[in-house]
Amino acid sequence: MVVVDDCSTDESALLAAGAGARVVTLERNSGPAIARNRAVCEAKNEIVFFLDSDTLLERGSLSAVKAHFERSNDGPIVNGLCSLEPLRDGIGQRYKALVEFSWHADMLEHGQPPTIFNSRVGAMRRDIFLQAGGLDERIRGAELEEHEFSYRLPKSVTIKLDPRIVVRHDFPDIRKTLRVYVWRAAKWAELFADYRRFDNSGTGGTSLGNGLGHLAGAAFPPLFVLGLLNLAFAVCGLGVLGAFLWIYRGLFRLALRRGTLVTFEVFILHVVYSYAILCGVALGFLRVVLGQLQLKAHGQ
Repeated sequence: MVVVDDCSTDESALLAAGAGARVVTLERNSGPAIARNRAVCEAKNEIVFFLDSDTLLERGSLSAVKAHFERSNDGPIVNGLCSLEPLRDGIGQRYKALVEFSWHADMLEHGQPPTIFNSRVGAMRRDIFLQAGGLDERIRGAELEEHEFSYRLPKSVTIKLDPRIVVRHDFPDIRKTLRVYVWRAAKWAELFADYRRFDNSGTGGTSLGNGLGHLAGAAFPPLFVLGLLNLAFAVCGLGVLGAFLWIYRGLFRLALRRGTLVTFEVFILHVVYSYAILCGVALGFLRVVLGQLQLKAHGQ
């Protein structure tokens, strides 16, 4: 096992070395793209299996990865998924686990392969990673570098999703998730301006359906308030609410199994995060427009 220590400030490197991992320490904090590329370069095996430091691999997952690549027709890339049980309990953590699990459950139910490689818990043939050029090292943070990388994969490559490969994730709290959603949604808007692609996985869900769902989630509260004054707004509000619940029916079905309180928590947070995601998208497109205007001003 190779662990790349991106200048951590805790005892992660010592713990990894004590567990038998080969630890590679970067000279300066460089971000996940550089760290993962370095890990692949250091790896010697034909298959590389990526895990984030804030995940815990469930029993049987390694055997599932091995079995996937032993079957010649299963393809060169496989994603795992996040457990419904986060590593830390909390309102925000429970929400994130339900949301991410619902994305994967929907793909499995409809037989849709993921469009994005998930380096949080995913494996691929090392030669495929290198042929695609690795992750873009100009992307310093966790800023949809997996999306950009996946767009450069050969069109003939299909990503598989294996429900037997599972991690429990240490999800952030509500406040940090809000910041992450705004920032990553902005980055997604900039990436969309270049590639014009929707996907069925990624932060906030980057599919067209998720976009419409977040629009409905943001539109419902003001329509509800206006509906107290005008029947037409009330009817529109009910229609928008129905669309919101229908688009995210998989998520709310999972929440209902956890009880009424959890369902209420998920509903409120999903509306709140809809505003965060839409604000981020607006910010990203604004930066794209300003960048284009700046290029025109300089005659480029």
